[in-house]
Amino acid sequence: IRVIPIIKKLYSLIDRKEITLTSLLNISSDGIVIVDLEGRVMEVNDKFEEMHGWTRDEVIGMVQPMTPEGDKDAVFQLYERIIQGEEVSGMECLKLRKDGTSFYANVTISPIQDESGDVFAFMGVERDITDRKKAEEELKESEERYRVLIESSPYGATRCQDSFLEFLRCEIMHKNLFYCPEGASC
Repeated sequence: IRVIPIIKKLYSLIDRKEITLTSLLNISSDGIVIVDLEGRVMEVNDKFEEMHGWTRDEVIGMVQPMTPEGDKDAVFQLYERIIQGEEVSGMECLKLRKDGTSFYANVTISPIQDESGDVFAFMGVERDITDRKKAEEELKESEERYRVLIESSPYGATRCQDSFLEFLRCEIMHKNLFYCPEGASC
C-alpha cells in the first residue's frame, strides 16, 4: 500500500527531469539533435524540426536522416575521433531536409557520457548558415566580375577609397596619358 505513493513520486521526478530537459533543448535558437553511437536519433528540439521539416515523432529512431548518404561514413569516423577526445566545433557542412532540399549548417558535436565516463550518445548543435554562404558566393562572383572588367579594359582605372586615389592598371594609364614614341622607354 505504501509502494504506490513512492512510485507516483518517482514518476513525478522523472516527469520533472524530462520537462526540464525539453525546456533546455527548446530554449536554443539552434537546431539540436541527440543521436546514439549508431547514429539513431534519440531526441530533437523544436528548432531542429523547423530547420529539417521532420517532426520529433517522425525522426526518432532514424539513422542520420539529416546527413547526405555520401557523408555518413565520414560522420561515423568523426564520432570515433570525438570518443577519443577530439573536439568538433564550427564545422561547416551540408544538411538535408525532409523534402529533399539542403542547407549549409555550422555544426558543433559534443559527446554525452554516462556516470562512468563512457560516451553513449552525441549532441549536435546546428546553425543554418545558408544566407551567409550565399552572400559569400555572391561577393566572390562580384569580385571576379570586377577583376575581369578591370583586366579586360583598354583603359586604366582609378579607385577612390578613404580619401586616397588608387591607380589600377597603371601601365595602361601611363600609355594613354603620356605620349611615348615607338621604341622609347617611358
